[in-house]
Formats: sequence, C-alpha cells, structure tokens
Amino acid sequence: PGSQHHDTLESFLTHASQTNLSQTSSTFVGTRYEYICSEALNRLGFHLTRTGRSNDAGIDLVGDWRVPTLPPEIPLKILVQCKPIGRARWVSPEHIREIEGAFAGAPAGWRGDNTIAILATTSPTTKGVREALQRSSRPLAFAMITEDGSIQQLVWNARASTAGLEGLDVGMRY
Repeated sequence: PGSQHHDTLESFLTHASQTNLSQTSSTFVGTRYEYICSEALNRLGFHLTRTGRSNDAGIDLVGDWRVPTLPPEIPLKILVQCKPIGRARWVSPEHIREIEGAFAGAPAGWRGDNTIAILATTSPTTKGVREALQRSSRPLAFAMITEDGSIQQLVWNARASTAGLEGLDVGMRY
C-alpha cells in the first residue's frame, strides 16, 4: 500500500516540492486527487489506504466503511477508482465498465458480497452514467469530489443497496 515517501496529501505535497515534481504531470495530478478523495470520503466514516502503484487494476484506494445501518463488526469493503476528469470532458458509461473490471483485480479480501466499488471523479454524473450504474450487476457507487475535497454527488445502484446500503440516504447540506 501507498508510497514509502508519503501517506497523506500534506506529505505528498511536501515530497513533490522536494523532488521538483511538476504540478502538471499526470503523476502529480493523479496522486493529489487520490489523496483528496481519500480525505473527503474519510470524513464520511471511510477508512481508506492509497494503493500507490502502477498497474493497480484500476484500484487507487482500498479500505472499509462502517455504515451506520450495519452492525459495527460488519464493515463494507471499499474499492475506489479516482478519475480527475478535466473540465472539457465528462465521465461516461465507459468509466462504469472500467470500475466493474476493478473487481477482477481486487485484493483477495475485497471480492466478496460486501464489497462496493466507487468511481470518484471531478465531473458530475450524466444520464448515461446513471443508467450504466443501475444496469450493473456489481455493487457500484459514483462520487463527484471536487478538487477542493467537497463531495457534490454520491449515488449508488440497487446492487449496492443490497450489499449494505439499504436504508441509507444521502441528503443535501448547505
């Protein structure tokens, strides 16, 4: 898991500065966004670790979520794929197919019925993505997390409801 040089957004930014990592490089942009997503989801009770590897089978964060509607001893296993989509692009149903494929490369403990995969992006969901999410036989969720760590959307499919999110609702907070 992670890097030997950093394990938080703050320590990554320090490491990037010390090694003169370009802030426009895909490594910087992707790693920074992975830490932003981790910190944002951790505020909701997730406990996530950045995998920090190339060839990670599309899994950037792994961990668990102690959902209030489940007994504390039965956390949901969580896989997260982070996609900082640029302003000119939108997330597409293709991204849902990618996150479905992440189950195949998941660590052994994250392949059971109580595992939910989340696609986290900087772009809002589209009708096509919501439809692809609902058609999936895998327990999936979509999270729009901005560059400043604000969670703007969090939606999941029916299969995720039966995996442990039944009875849990997301509301708007101003």
